[in-house]
Amino acid sequence: MKIKNKVLVSVDKSDLKDGHFYNSEITEIGNNCFCNMDSLIAVHVPNVKKIGSYCFRSNPAMTTTGDFGALTAMGDWCFRNNRAMIEDNSIRVRAFDFETRVPVGEYDTCSKAANKLFIKSAESISDYVNLRKRTVNKSGVKSKKTGKVYHFEKIEKTKC
Repeated sequence: MKIKNKVLVSVDKSDLKDGHFYNSEITEIGNNCFCNMDSLIAVHVPNVKKIGSYCFRSNPAMTTTGDFGALTAMGDWCFRNNRAMIEDNSIRVRAFDFETRVPVGEYDTCSKAANKLFIKSAESISDYVNLRKRTVNKSGVKSKKTGKVYHFEKIEKTKC
């Protein structure tokens, strides 16, 4: 692990404990810090205010964002290509037209919502529903085909 002025610059799998990364000292995570880590499950950094682009890209075991209690800004494609996060059947979403807030549908998975609404990446929806409440200036997810912008809410599954 390399930290410079409370900014996490790099990390490797030896810094993980049972697939989790813990650090309460850092306030920022640089670009590409947690990329391609097969065993990463979650990150617990309660004092991080900003994360860079592609920060958590391509982590097949990552199932949750963990703890980002102070987060106010994140770069592009932060959680891109983390299949375990978007294929989790517990993530159901409700889509709304971003401007009018009129509901446009409910979907069993982020992938189904992306396919139906012509959104290029289901990861974009997953990022939005998982981090929207904790980030500033999160302005919806844009359809690549229609140009329309959608707002998403996570729907909790009911237990039978």
